[in-house]
Amino acid sequence: MSPTDASEILLRVPARAPYARIVRVGAAALALRQGMGFGEIDDLRLAIDEAMIVLLDGLDDDHESDIHIVFR
Repeated sequence: MSPTDASEILLRVPARAPYARIVRVGAAALALRQGMGFGEIDDLRLAIDEAMIVLLDGLDDDHESDIHIVFR
């Protein structure tokens, strides 16, 4: 894994459905700080929900991997 620069935030969460909320809330908070509007943030939340559903599809609760998210 390459080091991140000062304009990147790396978030690593367990590959389990309850942690999707952390990704969604983190992305929304960062988007708000970047000046995105509430409509755009809602779209971002929806996109993250859909992405997490695809990533987690077929994994059982005993799965021991992480999901890495890089915010730029």
